[in-house]
Amino acid sequence: MLRFLPGRWSVRWLYVGGLYLLLLWGALLLNRSLVLTTSMNVSLALRLLLLSLIFTLIVNGAGWAGARLIWLFSTLGIIIGLAFMFKVAGEQSGWEDLIGFFTFITFTAFGLGAGIILEAAAWLYRRLQK
Repeated sequence: MLRFLPGRWSVRWLYVGGLYLLLLWGALLLNRSLVLTTSMNVSLALRLLLLSLIFTLIVNGAGWAGARLIWLFSTLGIIIGLAFMFKVAGEQSGWEDLIGFFTFITFTAFGLGAGIILEAAAWLYRRLQK
């Protein structure tokens, strides 16, 4: 299961996290500049970088600690949230950019919550097997 991910406490998680950060930040910048067609400034780009860094630290920190289901479902939540954000943001009447961002945050939170619940269930299952 998830054999492509580095092992627990592996230094390779730094590389995975760096790539994850760049991809997430790039997607957020792409949505802001191309889909919303708004001007990009340094302040906004740094805020999006900070948001990407926070998500990256949470998701890849869980993977580094061995919680691969949290990593998987959080990543799925982020991907689904980004897809919905790109879809909703194209219809700009003013509120769609906010709705798209809140959709992204909501799916990310649901993915994180699902990962935590499933990781706890897997831990309980392994514990009861012993």
